[in-house]
Amino acid sequence: MRAFQYLVLGAAVISMFVIESCGTPKQIVTDETQRIVLQYSQPKKMPHYSGISYGLDIRIKSDLPDTPIIDNSEVYGFPVPGSYDIIPSPVDYVLTGLRSFASGAGFRIASSDGYRLSVRLKEFSIKNSIRTIGNIVLEYELLNSDGTPILSSTIATGTHNVGLIFNAERMSKVINSTLNNAFEQINWQAIADQLKVHDRPAAERQKQVKGDGDTALEQTVIRWYIVSSPAGADVSWRVVSSTPDVKNTNASYVGTTPYETTETFDIRGLKFDNSGNVQIEVTCEKPGYLPQKRRFNLRQAIEQREISTKFNLVKDE
Repeated sequence: MRAFQYLVLGAAVISMFVIESCGTPKQIVTDETQRIVLQYSQPKKMPHYSGISYGLDIRIKSDLPDTPIIDNSEVYGFPVPGSYDIIPSPVDYVLTGLRSFASGAGFRIASSDGYRLSVRLKEFSIKNSIRTIGNIVLEYELLNSDGTPILSSTIATGTHNVGLIFNAERMSKVINSTLNNAFEQINWQAIADQLKVHDRPAAERQKQVKGDGDTALEQTVIRWYIVSSPAGADVSWRVVSSTPDVKNTNASYVGTTPYETTETFDIRGLKFDNSGNVQIEVTCEKPGYLPQKRRFNLRQAIEQREISTKFNLVKDE
């Protein structure tokens, strides 16, 4: 097979030399329409990432016009098809490949977990000259549920360089190898790191609390220690927010002083990045004494993992 490829390449070079020696080289275009069926298959060696907690929603768009992707403009002396019928479309083919590659690498493909890999197809081409060169360019970024970029836009380029070919089946394999080369340029490790539940909320700056218990914020245990003099006062707390992501709440009674417990937060819409705009207002009340309130910055409480204070109550005279 390799000897045959060399013979074809040698014939191409000789033909080009003969044509050029006789005058302007000519391209022989036939009326044939060649069908190229794109069938994605994973590479034999795949990366694998473990400990991934979130699903990944993969979306793709294209900057390319709906035109043939095969360029035979520099092939002379050999008949080349006048047009190509390529199925499925490059966008559908790349999307199928992305989902297959990511799944094989350990990612769970889902559309409701809030993390989206947004991919734009920038180039998808095969150029025939003395050699056949495949080129696929992808631009990708990882987005949070609110569309906020977590990993900034990055380019991944795949190329594959082989001898001159016209066979549709071999052309499909070249395209498949080119696409896998592009996939291997994607920083899957960085994506996997964002899809894990970390032990520190600061490592998940844009992950939002939804009440599922699968974020570092929701798993952060906060120690409450509220005392008063005299003891026996009612303790309540509420959320006071200056970010639209988190709503204010009404006060909720939690116990009497001395009040000591450990709890996790379930504040919907909370992210580490907006926690500095959220406060916990603690109220201490006892009959015959003036009520007192204190506010605690939630970012500070998360970092210290504690909300503690002492109320020195003043009689209501």
